[in-house]
Amino acid sequence: MDKKTILAFVLIGIIVVLMPYYYKLISPAPAVQEQTAKPAAVSDTVKEKEISPAGEQVTDTAGIKELAGEGTVAEPVLWQDTAAVYEEKFALVETPYYIAKFSSSGGKIISFRLKEYSDRRGGITEMIMKNPVKESYYPNAYLTFQRSNLSTDKLNFHFSREGINIRPGESGELILTAELSGGTVRYVYTFDGDNYRINLNTSIQGLNLDDEYYFRWDGGVNVTELDTVQDLSYSKAYAMMGGVLETFDVKSRGEKRISPAGQVSWIAVRAKYFEIAMIPEGNSQGIDFAGKKISGGKNGWKQFNLALKMEKSGNELNQDYMLFIGPMDSQRLSSLRMGLEETMNWGWVVIKPFSKVILWSFKLLHHIIPNYGIVIIIFSVVIKLILWPLSKKQNKSMKQMQALSPYLKELKEKYKGDPQKFQKEQMRLFKENKINPYGGCLPMILQMPILFALFIVFRSTIELRGAPFMLWIKDLSLPDTILDLGFTIPMYGNQVSILPIIMGVTTFFQSKSTATDPNQKMIVYFMPIFLTLLFNSFPSGLTLYYTLFNVLSIAQMKMTKEEARPMEVHFDSSKKKAFKGRN
Repeated sequence: MDKKTILAFVLIGIIVVLMPYYYKLISPAPAVQEQTAKPAAVSDTVKEKEISPAGEQVTDTAGIKELAGEGTVAEPVLWQDTAAVYEEKFALVETPYYIAKFSSSGGKIISFRLKEYSDRRGGITEMIMKNPVKESYYPNAYLTFQRSNLSTDKLNFHFSREGINIRPGESGELILTAELSGGTVRYVYTFDGDNYRINLNTSIQGLNLDDEYYFRWDGGVNVTELDTVQDLSYSKAYAMMGGVLETFDVKSRGEKRISPAGQVSWIAVRAKYFEIAMIPEGNSQGIDFAGKKISGGKNGWKQFNLALKMEKSGNELNQDYMLFIGPMDSQRLSSLRMGLEETMNWGWVVIKPFSKVILWSFKLLHHIIPNYGIVIIIFSVVIKLILWPLSKKQNKSMKQMQALSPYLKELKEKYKGDPQKFQKEQMRLFKENKINPYGGCLPMILQMPILFALFIVFRSTIELRGAPFMLWIKDLSLPDTILDLGFTIPMYGNQVSILPIIMGVTTFFQSKSTATDPNQKMIVYFMPIFLTLLFNSFPSGLTLYYTLFNVLSIAQMKMTKEEARPMEVHFDSSKKKAFKGRN
C-alpha cells in the first residue's frame, strides 16, 4: 500500500473510533437474544370463548384477575365524588400485536407489551416505564386544567368492560368513565387489530373548567435493551412544530424544561427501537416538555414528561387524539403520513440517503431470502461487483506508485532543503508518467459512506434487531459474543467476538499482498490488530460485511495479478525527468 492508501485507512479508523462520540453529541451514538417473531396469534391471556367476534365484554374474568391482580388506592382528590377508599380495578385489551393493561386509578395504561418483539430477557417488550425509585407507574394519556386544579390522573375511572380480545380485521372499544360532582370525564379508546394505532376520544361534560388545558404523557419509553447505556443514548423527545422537527434531550444529570408556543402537529418520545407518539386532531397551541436524567451508567434512566397545550371552546370538551405505541419501523411510521419517520436516526445528511437505500435493499432481498445474514453476503458481492472497475484501477495505481517510489525517494533526497521545489518536481514526475497519486483512494472514499450507513442500519433499525444468521451469530445487530470476560479492556470491550478476529486475519492477508515497501511492514501488522480491537463491539452484521468484502478483495487481486505487468520508468536525474516505459 502507498502512503495515501495507508492514510485513508487510518482516517477511516479514526472516524469510526470517534463515531460513538458523534452520536453522543447529536443523536447520538445506551442481550439473552431472541428472534423477532411474527405477529402472535391471540393468546390465552383473554380466552377466546369468553369474547364474541365483535369484542363483547368478558363474562368470566378469572384469567384476567389472576394476571392483573387487585389493590386499593386511598386519598380522595379534588373534584372526586366517591368514597375515601375505592377498589382499584383493571382491564385488559389484546390484539395480534400487543397486550395493554389499564388501571382504574387515573385511567392510565400500566402495561403495553409488544407481542412481536423480545425484551432480550426472555419476555416480550414492555413499553410502559415504571419509576424505578418510587416503584410506581407514571400517569399517561391524562388531562390537566391548572387554573381549575383538575388532573384526571387523580380520578377513579370505571370500565365499560374488563377485557377485549381483538382479532385481525376487527376493532374494539374500551370506555373509561369518572363521575364527578355535577359532571363526567370520559375516555373512549378504539383499538385496531391490524396495527399499533389507537384512537382516543376525551370528553368532559357538566364541569366549569378553564379553556386552556394539557394532554400529558409522563415517563417516556421503557428501557428494553440489556445495554442500557446505548438504549439511553437514543432516548429523546420530539415535537413537530410548524413543520420543523424539534428535539429535546437531557444529556447531564439534573432537570430541564421547555414550554414553547406555536402550532404542534404531534409529540413523541423514543428509546433505541421503540416509540410513543401523541397526535391531536387539529393542531396544539404549544408544548410543555420536562426531562430528567438519573445517571448514565448501567442502571441509569431518563424521565420525559410530555404535554400538548390544548384549548377547548364552550363549556364542554370533546377532543380526539391518535396514539402510536410500537416499533420504530420506517414503513409503519411513514404510513401515518405525519412525518414521524423523521424521529429515526439515519446519520449525517450525507449518510442519510445511503442508510435509507441500504435498509430498503435489505428489506427487498429479505422478502425473497428469509435470513438477513445471507442478505448481507449477497449485498457484499453486489457492492464488490459495482466497485470492481474502480478497485482494478486502484490496484493499477498502486503498482504505478510502487514503480515511481525509488525516483520519488531520489528527488526527496536531492531537494530535502527545498520542499517547494520537491513538490514541484514530484508533480511533474506524476504528470510525465500520467499517474494520479490519489487514484488509489477513490474506491476507499466511495466505501466510507456505505460503511457508516451500514453501521447505522445494523445498530439502530428494528428490522435487524434480533435477526439471526447461523451457528453462534444469533443477532446481527449485536456483537457475535462467545465469551464474557467479566472485565473491560480499553477499546476492546468486555467480551470476545469471533467475526472481528476473522476480519483481522483477512485484513492482514489483504495488506500483506499489496505491501511491497519494507517501510509498510508496521502498517501490515498494525491495521489488522487495530481493526480487530475496534470491531469487537460493533454489530456482527457490519463485521460480516467487512470480512466478506476483504475476502472478495483478496480474490480480486489474485484474479487480476496476471494482468498487471510491471511499469518501466526511465529517470534522468541530471535532467530531473522521468519517462514512462511500455506496459
